[in-house]
Order: sequence, then C-alpha cells, then structure tokens
Amino acid sequence: MRNRKDNRLDEGQMIAKQGPDFICIGMQKAATQWLYDQLRGHADLWMPPVKEMHFFDAGFNFRVARNKFRKFVKSKKDWGWKDQSDWGFFQHCFLTDESVFVQQAGIDLLSQKKAANIEENYEPAAFQPTKDAVEWYRGLFDNVGGRLSGDVTPAYSTLQQEQIETIHEAFPDTRIILLVRHPVDRVWSQFRMRVRKGGLTERDLENKDLLVGLLNNDAKVARRSFASESYKRWSTLYREDQIGVFFFDDIAENPREVRERILRFIGAAGDANMGDIQPGFDRKAQQKKQLIPAHIETALAEHFEQEIREIQRLFGGPSNHWDP
Repeated sequence: MRNRKDNRLDEGQMIAKQGPDFICIGMQKAATQWLYDQLRGHADLWMPPVKEMHFFDAGFNFRVARNKFRKFVKSKKDWGWKDQSDWGFFQHCFLTDESVFVQQAGIDLLSQKKAANIEENYEPAAFQPTKDAVEWYRGLFDNVGGRLSGDVTPAYSTLQQEQIETIHEAFPDTRIILLVRHPVDRVWSQFRMRVRKGGLTERDLENKDLLVGLLNNDAKVARRSFASESYKRWSTLYREDQIGVFFFDDIAENPREVRERILRFIGAAGDANMGDIQPGFDRKAQQKKQLIPAHIETALAEHFEQEIREIQRLFGGPSNHWDP
C-alpha cells in the first residue's frame, strides 16, 4: 500500500495519481456518511467533493456533481473547496462532454438516471464500464497533491463478480472498506429513508408482508442487505489484508477508536491531522428516529437469521452478541 503522507507536495504543486487508494463499498446505512465526513476532514487525505460517485454500478453520478458544484459557487462565505484538488475534480467532470462520454464509454443512460434516484429500482449487474471509462474515472483522482484518497459508494456492495474483476484489474493494490451493521437495523434504516423520500408511507412501515416483499423482490433493498455475500465476492480477488471490516456497533460506541483503526488500515496518520472534526460528528443526528414495531422486528429477524449466523462466522466481533 502506498503511503504518501511523508512526501506531500508544496501548496499548488500537483502530480498524477493512479486512482483511489481505498474504496468503501458500504454497507448502506452503516455509517458511510460518518466515514466520508471524517476522512474529508483529514489533512493527509483528499476525498472527492461528491461522496457517492456510483461509477462502477451506474457510470458516475453527473447530476449530483453538477448540483454540488452549483452549491459551492453560490456560497459567498465558503465555496466549500478543501483545496485546488476539488477544483481539479470538477474540471475533469465538466470539461468532459457528458453525452459523448456516455456514448464512447458504453454507459447506459437509463441506468445512470435510475442511479440518481434512490427510489427507482434498477439492476446494477447490467452495467459494465469500458476500459476508456475506467481511465476517465482514474483521472478523477489526479492532482491530489500526493495525498491518499478514496471513493465512498455504498452501492458497490451490490456489484457482481465481473464488475469487481474490472475494478481489481485496474486497481489491484486498492484497499477495500466494508462497514457492517446488524441487518435488521440496517434495512429498517433504509425503509425509514424511503419514507423521508416519499417511496414509502408511515403506514407501510406497519405492513409486515409489504416489507418482507421488498426484501424478496426489490433489488435496491435485497442486494444491499447481505454483507456476508458482498464480502465473499470481493474477497475472491482482494486479499484478506486488503479488506477492512468495521462494525457500526463499534462506531456508535467508540468512534475515535474506530476512526484510528480505519486510518491505520488505509495508511494515514491519526488524530493529530484530523483538524476540527470530532469523531462523534453525525450530520444525520437530527433525523427523526422510530423504533421497529415488535411484529416487524420479528419478521425481519426471521428473514435474516442465516445472514446473522454467517456474519458471526465470518467476522465475529460485535456480531457475536447479536441474536440470530
């Protein structure tokens, strides 16, 4: 693993880079936003100004990148640039003719549009970027001033073997971060998010058959719900020491310690370079919480019984205290 923290360039100097040093593949609703915020605040790291790039599952989220750029420009007080590397990222995005890029790279516009809308159901296994497209993605990590950098896209937990092979061929030395949460709590949080976005109603959250049906038939739910399966697919190509597994439970209990472990895993310095961001910072802390109704919890637990046992077998740790 390359560690550039001891050879950072003077301000303004830029070097070409070989792509992401690490990729967080999820899981969704398992503290990926916390991880991104922590890493974006680190002096020795550069995180793309777009958290979820969706390149390998849908061909890059241009819509979100445009919206993020507009917000930066409109802000008179703080443009939101961490440094010139943010500007270089947007230049790489917007100096590309998006329509030509889509055609030449073989990107499915329909998949891209669906990926931009979290409530739409799409089949991530249908997308496969060309080599030219992968080189375009690699360019998003150019000019980062010698720092470590990565891609945090929870949807990568849904990637199938052929797609992971594409990533490994291009980035064999990249480290993989997997955040694991109790599957019942994780999927309940996903359902709650759908309520906030209008895809479900509060009444739907009382409907056991509807929710179990989503687990069985909705790819956006089912493919994101099995951390053990995601791990097995990625571990066929990436070595055990290249995949870091961290638990939501530990982040909730001791975020500073988990942050230190993650920084060590990716080869970055610890707290001394974290700036002002606190380890327990949670931008979603004000979101309304709702306990799982008992009959829903029972149904979800039955659905995930084998998955819980498999997580316990593979990872141990906090999962050993989960009730199967």
